[in-house]
Amino acid sequence: MNREIKFRGKVKYNGNHKFSGDWIYGYYRNNDNGNAFITETLDDYSNYIFDETEVKESTIGQFTGLIDKNGVEIYEGDIVKNYYYIDTPDGEQERYHLKEIKFNNINCEYNIDAFENIEVIGNIYDNPELIEKEGK
Repeated sequence: MNREIKFRGKVKYNGNHKFSGDWIYGYYRNNDNGNAFITETLDDYSNYIFDETEVKESTIGQFTGLIDKNGVEIYEGDIVKNYYYIDTPDGEQERYHLKEIKFNNINCEYNIDAFENIEVIGNIYDNPELIEKEGK
């Protein structure tokens, strides 16, 4: 499976019609000073325009190449709900567990059909309580 190489990160400073803490998606680079940037490619119907924004380096996550059951792209740092079913005396019951996506734990050659029961429900930056709750 070929996957698109792209990243996301949270905007570090207000500017360019973006607000601190907003998510931005595109290509990632560091400058000589070690600052992290995400570059978006915007199409104005005649030219490609590149819009570069400084982001908080700790929030950068790479696209895994996988899509959840609702068509949402799965990025490193996302929290997913993995649904499964068990047989009980009352019949089959749906259960789930939560998992933080870490890029090195995802085999990008994985059969995408295995993710038909996965749903992105948040991420570790905006919703850390989801993982804390699961661990209890």
